[in-house]
Formats: sequence, structure tokens, C-alpha cells
Amino acid sequence: MAVERVGCTDCGQVIEATEKATAAQMADWSQRKFGRTLCADCAKAALEAAAVPSAAEAEAMEIDAEQRLMNAAINVGYPNAEAVSST
Repeated sequence: MAVERVGCTDCGQVIEATEKATAAQMADWSQRKFGRTLCADCAKAALEAAAVPSAAEAEAMEIDAEQRLMNAAINVGYPNAEAVSST
């Protein structure tokens, strides 16, 4: 029985087995995780890229963190917490 060789969507290289997964498992996992079949190197790069927030995401997280801190200050009765939040 012939083994089907699948190419990486990003770099075009044939997906090879790793120490932890067969080529078919790698292709299946990356398809489920990223919506495309990736070799181990491209999957690693995709995981790293997913871990780094975009500028808009980072700003949203910062605003959210500031709002949570302000809510906590208001809840514990920090004097002038509302005034501080407008600065």
C-alpha cells in the first residue's frame, strides 16, 4: 500500500514524521489547529506567531487590565477612584 505524501501549505515541503508524530498525524493535527497542513517547522512558527498578540490585541488587553484595576479600586472604596480613571 502506497503512503500518501502531503505537502506543507506554507513552505511546500513534504511533511515528514517527527520523533513524536507520523507525517499523517502532523498533517491532521496542523489542519485541525491552524486550518492548513503544516510541516513541523511551519507549525512551530505558527504556534509562536499565535502566542504573540497583535498591537490591537495588546492594547485591548492593557485597557482591560486598567479597567479591572479601576473596578477593584472603586469596589474597595479608594478615594477619588472615579477621578483617577478619567486621567
